[in-house]
Amino acid sequence: MARLVRDLRIALNALRRRPQYAFLVIGTLALGIGAATAIFSVVNTVLLSGLSHAESEELVMFRLNAGDVQGFPAASTGELALFQDESKAFSDVSGTGAAFTAYAVIDGESFPLETALVSANMFPVLGVKPVLGRLFTEDDESVPFGQNGSTIISYQMWQRRYGGKPDVIGKNLHGEGGPSLPAPEIIGVLPQGFRLELGPLSRMDGVIDSWIANRVPPQWSNRFMRVIGRLAPGVTLAEAQLEMDVMMARVIQDHPEADADGPNPRFELTPLHDDIVREVRPAILILFAAVGLVFLVACGNAASVLLARISMRQSELAVHNALGASRWQIARVVLTESLVLAAIAGVLGAGFAYLGIKALLLIDPGTIPMVEGVRLDPTVLLFAVVLSMVATVLFGLVPSIHASSPTHMNESLRHGARSGGGAISKRARQTLVVFQVAFSIVLLTATGLLVRTFLNLQTTDLGFQAENVVTFRARIDNARFPFNNPETRFNVYRQLTERLAKIPGVTAAGGVSLVPLDGQNLLLSFKADGQVSERNADFRWVLPGYFETMRTPLLAGRHLTDGDNDGPQPVIVVDEMLAERTWPGEDPLGKWVEWNFNNQPRRSQVVGVVGHSRILSVDEPGRPQIYMPYTDVAFGNFSMVVRTERHIGDVLPALRLAAEEVGTGRVIDVVRPMDDYVAASMDAYRFALLLMGALGVVAIVLTVVGVYGTVSYLVALRTREMGIRVALGAQSGEVVMLNLKEGLVLTVIGVMAGAVAMLGAGRFMASILYDVAPTDPTTFATVAVAVVGLGMLASFVPARRASNVDPLQALREE
Repeated sequence: MARLVRDLRIALNALRRRPQYAFLVIGTLALGIGAATAIFSVVNTVLLSGLSHAESEELVMFRLNAGDVQGFPAASTGELALFQDESKAFSDVSGTGAAFTAYAVIDGESFPLETALVSANMFPVLGVKPVLGRLFTEDDESVPFGQNGSTIISYQMWQRRYGGKPDVIGKNLHGEGGPSLPAPEIIGVLPQGFRLELGPLSRMDGVIDSWIANRVPPQWSNRFMRVIGRLAPGVTLAEAQLEMDVMMARVIQDHPEADADGPNPRFELTPLHDDIVREVRPAILILFAAVGLVFLVACGNAASVLLARISMRQSELAVHNALGASRWQIARVVLTESLVLAAIAGVLGAGFAYLGIKALLLIDPGTIPMVEGVRLDPTVLLFAVVLSMVATVLFGLVPSIHASSPTHMNESLRHGARSGGGAISKRARQTLVVFQVAFSIVLLTATGLLVRTFLNLQTTDLGFQAENVVTFRARIDNARFPFNNPETRFNVYRQLTERLAKIPGVTAAGGVSLVPLDGQNLLLSFKADGQVSERNADFRWVLPGYFETMRTPLLAGRHLTDGDNDGPQPVIVVDEMLAERTWPGEDPLGKWVEWNFNNQPRRSQVVGVVGHSRILSVDEPGRPQIYMPYTDVAFGNFSMVVRTERHIGDVLPALRLAAEEVGTGRVIDVVRPMDDYVAASMDAYRFALLLMGALGVVAIVLTVVGVYGTVSYLVALRTREMGIRVALGAQSGEVVMLNLKEGLVLTVIGVMAGAVAMLGAGRFMASILYDVAPTDPTTFATVAVAVVGLGMLASFVPARRASNVDPLQALREE
């Protein structure tokens, strides 16, 4: 212990004499440790920790594979009922529909309500108990449509809207339609902080205000229920999968319409936690690997600085050795100094990590599930400690071996401090620079591939033109314009559309039930005349003018018009994907399709074919689409789309005035440019690009500093040689090029090593890239040229300084 205390005192005194050196090493290491610790906190929370649900390791997600449909997280109500009644591998099976926005009225105030449909047993499956009232029972699922039914509200809504009063149980939650419409009775309140964790794209990770019991009767073709099961005691996932395959074989035999999504439907079972993180796991692991490279670059820089420090002290250490200090004692002094630096850097790095986590939570667009639980907990702090110890070894080991080498000791005694530690020190620093350049190449190439991905997404043909389109939700007073009179409601929207189109600067206006890329969809099954199998499609109700406003190309037939709402026969418009898949090689115009909505069979004729639109995500084509006239079903609120030549701020007052003049009875809300929806759909890529780009910048800055330091060191070693060359008549340019060559060779070797490493690592990035290969030569070449250029720039200053050496002064100092 006494030796350790003495070594620590020596190390602190040495660092106190050269504070600029200590600040440089501590700052470099703290940056690497902080970045790695911050990303590890995400890995720990999202990938390594379990879910908040009770015994979450028993929870399983069902995903459908059928033909072209792979990994679709939904089942039909018939399949759900079958699993609930007959499965022996699961103790219970539950389901939830997609979240949607409704509007409620309390004390005369109307407000949006995030709502979700669940099976009665969902909360018991998750191990959730109410803080007030009761949970759903099977009786709540059997209440006929048109009657009040029941609802369970969130703890947040209970506090916010009802003041946390216990008399909330038994109250009815009224919608905007007033007392004439069904109003579910509040039967329970969920615990504070409860979240149904199903992943960031499910809209469930946001807090749901109101849960309603599923009352949709069993059917087999329309799959919209996300299914979660809890494995029975002693049952493995493989055994449950075997049972599920047998059950689905029976479903296909008994219910042919179950192949609406594709032939031979099969449910793949996945642990719920794995399912939630399946989309983000590759990106998080890639970021973790990237930050690991930044950490290694930081350690390399610190080791290079420490080698320079040892070179300056080589004569001092050699004297200690001559006076009897052992090789281990000298190495211990260097290692102790490294330990002190790493320890201080670790503390500072933990602070950087804390700030990094705060920044991460601030800029996260909602693409990382469970990210709200990321914090600097004991596990993360332990990781920072371990990282500090690793840093001690990585950046202190080579210098300590170098410092205690007998060869270096003897050379220093013979030639003095200017020897710089000999050829081994030179090779060590050169090797460190090569590794730094290689790691930077990997990081910058990965960043370049993400840049290409982002640019490709921005130029993807969405099937519509989002520029200069403003969307807003036009809410109708359901009491004045009841659901049972769709013609009256349609007239309100038609008048609003006409009024919007007359606003100066507005070139077109229309409306749609669900705005493209808003995260919502309505999947229904249909069957074409003369065909046996049912198929699924994304259904949207539109107002006249929608396609013209969105500039969705008309490929055949015509658009929907006002006359289609009271025409002699129901009509629809389909997209090109549906037309090609349903009637390959045939003319779809005039074809008839049968479909069902709210247990009402319908039959419609195709009058037009439009281009396919990416309405769920920019990076996925999505499903076939069917568009219906408004009065085929009475929707509560439509979203209007307006194409304008003016700024949204300039046109917004006119939009509100138009709604007031028409007399919708409600204010407009959710005003948003269509460009915002497109940008939000690319948030995950933008977020990954931002983080990877930041890491790449840090790595290349550290690498440039490393190249500069190494070339400066090599130039200092050759001062006498440069003096002789100048004395013998060497021109300034020749001396500059000679020293530039040092940096160029190191940089080129590092670039080549990094390119080889990226060829192997690139395949891990394939899952997060879009329309660009992991081995894209353009990206590789661009990054390589940029890094070589930066390496040359970093080498130029010391090379230029070498050309100005005074031959007499250089020879005199040597």
